[in-house]
Amino acid sequence: MWPAEIRDLRHGYPDSVGKEELFKDVTLVVERGERVALLGPNGCGKSTLLRLLVGKEEALDGSIILGGGDNLITNYYEQNQADVLDLSKTVIDTVKEFADGQYEYEQLRALLGQFLFKGDTVNKKLEALSGGEKARVALCTMMLKPANLLVLDEPTNHLDIPAKEMLEEALKMFDGTLLVISHDRYFVSQVANTIAAFEDKTLKRYNGDYKFYMDQNERLAAKVESRYYEGGDTIQNCVELDKPDKEEKKVRDSLSLSLSLSVSLSLCRSVGLSLSLSLSLCLSLSLCLSLSLCLSVSLSLFLSLCLCFCLSLSGSALLDGGKRQWARLCRVWALWFRLYGLGFRV
Repeated sequence: MWPAEIRDLRHGYPDSVGKEELFKDVTLVVERGERVALLGPNGCGKSTLLRLLVGKEEALDGSIILGGGDNLITNYYEQNQADVLDLSKTVIDTVKEFADGQYEYEQLRALLGQFLFKGDTVNKKLEALSGGEKARVALCTMMLKPANLLVLDEPTNHLDIPAKEMLEEALKMFDGTLLVISHDRYFVSQVANTIAAFEDKTLKRYNGDYKFYMDQNERLAAKVESRYYEGGDTIQNCVELDKPDKEEKKVRDSLSLSLSLSVSLSLCRSVGLSLSLSLSLCLSLSLCLSLSLCLSVSLSLFLSLCLCFCLSLSGSALLDGGKRQWARLCRVWALWFRLYGLGFRV
């Protein structure tokens, strides 16, 4: 099921002059893995739509259904997210509070480093930070909560160029679903693969990136291209980065495991342990690590047995150094690679 489905939505504020009806007949189905950018002029209801989506407000008419049940984890970043932080705390203390003891100090420092907080800057109080630095802290705290649906309202506000580029790369690599609002056209062109634009008080979906959206709107394209300058960035198609498939990652992790165990077996044999004892130790380690990679018990057992057979040959080859043993080892590894779909040939 898709992460979000909006049907025939109508909303406004009857008691506010000029905002009695922000939008109507809004329908949008967001598929799993889509990165949707909401576009439109100020006051058209973009931020309001996100607030409705995450349950901060209730619509006048229509329905919003979030799929995934308990498996759906949403992170919502508001425009004023940085304003709710405790300014009397330091950067590192703020991150520790949001981490809630789930991460080690070194892990938090590494994460802050990704958000350009290095050295003594982590000990600065938030009240001494610039608007951009506070925004980076707010984004950092949001990243501490794993999610498969990101809802971001103007995340690039106050960010400098390095921080914005870091956020672009992170969102490109995000393998969940994204809904984002931004007036930064270049940022949108880098992260969004679908555009939903407010037009005439309703939402129109464009099944393409910002370049595709420009190609469908000649006046917009002329306006954007008139602002190009020599040597500056231009709007290009959104480039999809190669994301490791979860199954492929498991296979790669398994290969790394097997190579590590091969060395372990050789070390066990080199210190005088018997082959049977060495294999037993490696079998136990292999099974435990396979299960930690989220493989099934049956697959873990099968993998462990295959690895131990390969490891026995590997240990023998490393000890004896015979060409015949190495050739046999290579054939077994080639078969093992092919069994797990890598298409490796020797």
